[in-house]
Amino acid sequence: MAYIRTNERLGGDPSFTVMWRVGGSRTGKTQRETFDDEEAAKRCRDLVNGHGQHCPPGWTKGVGFGELDQHAVPNSEMFRAYAHAHIKDGKPRPLHPPGTERRAYARKTIANLHGLLFCRQGCAARDPGPSWP
Repeated sequence: MAYIRTNERLGGDPSFTVMWRVGGSRTGKTQRETFDDEEAAKRCRDLVNGHGQHCPPGWTKGVGFGELDQHAVPNSEMFRAYAHAHIKDGKPRPLHPPGTERRAYARKTIANLHGLLFCRQGCAARDPGPSWP
C-alpha cells in the first residue's frame, strides 16, 4: 500500500512524499514522489494503489502527467554526436569514465556495422527524405 509521509523543509514549509514498494512486495524497490500540496499527494497515492503499486501509465517522475521539456535536435545531429562519442576508432571517448580500456571490435561486429551502414545509405539514396527515426 502506498502511503504519505509528511516532512518539514528547511524553510518550515511541509512537503508530502508518497512512498510505495513496486508491486507491493516486501522486497520490491522503494519508489517515492514528493508534492507541495496534500491533495496532489493523496491523488498520486490513490493512483498508485489503483495500478497495483506501480506508477500509472504516462506518469513521469517529478513532472506528473505533463510532458518533459526537451529541446528539439535534428536526428542527423543526434546520430552524428552518438557516432563520434561512442564508436570512432574503438577508443574511449568523453562519455566513458577515465581509464576505460576498450578492445577492438570483432570481425563479425565490423561486418554487421558495414551492413547496417550500407543498407542505410541505400535507403537514403532511394528516398532523400528523413528516414531515420
